[in-house]
Amino acid sequence: MPRKYYKPFLIVGVLFITSVVILQSRINNELPPVCAAKQNNELNSVYSDDLSNKRDLIKFVSTPWKVEKTIAHGVCGLHPDKVKWSMVIVVKSSASHFDRRNTIRETWGGIRAIDDVIIELVFIVDVTMDDIINKQTEEEGFLHGDILLIPYIKTPFPITLKTVAGMQWVAHILPDRWFYSSCDDDVAIHIPHMVAHLHTMLPHYRVGERNDKFDSFGDLPISCMYSYQKCDVPAREYSSKWKISYLKYPPTQWPVYCRGGLYTTTSKMATKLFEVSRMTELMHLDDVWVTGLLREKL
Repeated sequence: MPRKYYKPFLIVGVLFITSVVILQSRINNELPPVCAAKQNNELNSVYSDDLSNKRDLIKFVSTPWKVEKTIAHGVCGLHPDKVKWSMVIVVKSSASHFDRRNTIRETWGGIRAIDDVIIELVFIVDVTMDDIINKQTEEEGFLHGDILLIPYIKTPFPITLKTVAGMQWVAHILPDRWFYSSCDDDVAIHIPHMVAHLHTMLPHYRVGERNDKFDSFGDLPISCMYSYQKCDVPAREYSSKWKISYLKYPPTQWPVYCRGGLYTTTSKMATKLFEVSRMTELMHLDDVWVTGLLREKL
């Protein structure tokens, strides 16, 4: 069947499990529902509609100079044009989490090349109301060259805004054949297992070697590296941290999505998601919003 009849889909990629579960959602809804809650998903929500105007681009305070240098020129004797593929792991972090960022740099985040693959790390941090913390963060970014610093924006959706900022940066700087991963700063990644899993995806989706120019690389699905949610329901309790009102989202089930601890896709897919995000109302559940609601709008 032609590609146009399929919506973008997710795959499960748990780092310590070799099995891969694939979801393909047909536009004509021929697939049966995965659970009873699916029956009301034909209801529209505010996230299904487009905004009247595109959301403005975020004006970065500073960008990760070291990572941008690697994207252009390579690292550890490897050049992006000569390796199998490359990846940027974008970590959402609060400005005061200096210890978490340093721990990541000194452990799994210190791996910049493995198995003919380039890996870079970017922390998304926002400016705070604390001048001392802001000064320390700016110095940290200048020293390590791995911080994407965004301005202070008063919003009820700070984590979602960081995710949007990361996708915006990726959309404007990452070339083809780069993976984009999004994770939190309290997550530890087994880099060798992650790279091995992504290696297995390429032949499975008939992505060729370099002499085939990775014609289908950008069309690889989103891989849920942390948790794959196929039948999650919105929280309606007023006391819940994750609550969403019926007026905002009437359906009784979320679309299939990846939890935000860690998920991976390509720079091409991240760019598509970012463009859709500019026309979609923000929400506090960044993982549901990006890998579920935005994905379904593609």
